[in-house]
Amino acid sequence: MAEVEIKRTNFFDGEFLKQGEFLDLDAYHMHMRRRLLFVLFDKSGVIQAGPTDLAVEVANAAQKQIRIKAGLAIGKRPDLAEAKEIVVRDDRLIDLNTQNLQPGDTGIVTVHYDELFTDPSSEGGVLGNTRVKEQAVVTVHKNTLPGPNAPNNEPFVRLGNVAFNNLALDITQRQVAFLQVSLLASSPTISVSPNQVTAGLTVPLTVTSSPGFNLSALTAAQVVITPNTGITNVVVSNLATNSATVTITLAANAPAGPRTMTITVNNVAAQTTFSVQGGLALANFQGVDEPNNDLLFKINGSGFQTPVVIQFTKFGGGLTPTVPLAVTAQNTSPNQILIPMAQIPADAITGPVTVTSGNQTVVSGFNVVPPAIITAVPAQAQTQTNINITGSRFTGTTTITLPGNLVRATNSVPPFPAPGFGESLTDVLIVVRLISNTGANARVRVTTPGGTVLSPNFLSVT
Repeated sequence: MAEVEIKRTNFFDGEFLKQGEFLDLDAYHMHMRRRLLFVLFDKSGVIQAGPTDLAVEVANAAQKQIRIKAGLAIGKRPDLAEAKEIVVRDDRLIDLNTQNLQPGDTGIVTVHYDELFTDPSSEGGVLGNTRVKEQAVVTVHKNTLPGPNAPNNEPFVRLGNVAFNNLALDITQRQVAFLQVSLLASSPTISVSPNQVTAGLTVPLTVTSSPGFNLSALTAAQVVITPNTGITNVVVSNLATNSATVTITLAANAPAGPRTMTITVNNVAAQTTFSVQGGLALANFQGVDEPNNDLLFKINGSGFQTPVVIQFTKFGGGLTPTVPLAVTAQNTSPNQILIPMAQIPADAITGPVTVTSGNQTVVSGFNVVPPAIITAVPAQAQTQTNINITGSRFTGTTTITLPGNLVRATNSVPPFPAPGFGESLTDVLIVVRLISNTGANARVRVTTPGGTVLSPNFLSVT
């Protein structure tokens, strides 16, 4: 059918107006309004101003009744360059028992535009109706649609499917119309969360778009990630008006670095970025350095992301783990985990650690040495006498720094421990000769492979 000719009535004095002039005037305004709707919206569908507009819901499962909520849809007619408003003014109750459905059938619920002449003239002897009634026709089709259009050539707008057996609803085929993206005042935008992913994992990314950028019909082909090296699969799901889930699978060797995600809707593209970090790996550890007020035990590696859980080796040998230690987000970066010394389990001993992060779990290929714990040193002692330093984890190469900055270690003079002085070293006790200047007053430092720690109190040399 040819497009409706665009013309309007030209009034002038002396003109005798007949029916045709008024019909032309009505047709002009009606066509221009429908032509504007045709340009504004991307397709036939529900104008979803609210969450319940033209929604299909179960009214009474026992009696097999459904309800169509009030709302507005449009039906686009490319042949006329028009889009007609389809208005359901009030909720409609539909009894599926009257729809020729049988057990196992699926009802496809649609709405389409129709009109009829109504309200006969009240003038005596005058034939004709005074109104054209625009109406929304709701139809339940059995299993399949007879075609894209109703018998009056107006397009069907699908509202959803309903199973006759159990009244289960399916709205995946529901048609929703959106404003054309190209007509928006500003460029569309998208964002992605999380914006950092780890190689070797399958990660669901939640994509959120600005209004008007319709993601409800998004396909994997419309999602382009560059560079795509190491991305082995892309799946889209959970489609909604302004959000979708894009699940990406990354190979274990996927290169670390920034990636750009481009989504194209109706030939308009929007972009966002995220980054890939290397898979979870453990490199080494650094002990605490309490004299410099650094009370953090550090495990270095890659691929760390919250939540992070650490398990140390504990007394009993083997790989028997301690109670899991959850590391806070502020103490986690992609390449380092910081553990406050006070949170390291008291029963931790030298051995591998188990780290769980980003749904991956690895055991270190190196031994981790927890820092020593000093429980007590004397508050006062005489020079050239032995003192006892009690605590735990005094293992490996141990250096003791006494007041006056006197260092006692394996290579000191005399070397520690010196049997001639009665010195000794066990896991829980250090016996060391106090060779310091009278009047020196300081905390005692004990350094092991787990780091340097300070005594809780000062030792004064007399």
